[in-house]
Amino acid sequence: MASNDEGKFIYNNGDTEVAYERMLIHNYPRGRIVMFGNSDMICTSSFLIPGTQLLPVGVLAVAYFITLCWLFLGISIIAEMFMAGIEKITS
Repeated sequence: MASNDEGKFIYNNGDTEVAYERMLIHNYPRGRIVMFGNSDMICTSSFLIPGTQLLPVGVLAVAYFITLCWLFLGISIIAEMFMAGIEKITS
């Protein structure tokens, strides 16, 4: 990545070069996140949660475990409703 005279940031992605107008850097203890964009603002959405891999391993393990339990709970609720429907049909 380099900057040219026009103030644009040039990113060389192997075969192609892409020019961006804005750059935002977040520094963390385990690394950094560099975001590029061409609009007035760089989207820092909490929906996609960029940089989750920079969190401590214990925090990620707990978050992944809670998410996995939440998903299995949802699947079990849907499966219970499905089985109730099958019982009603077969009776």
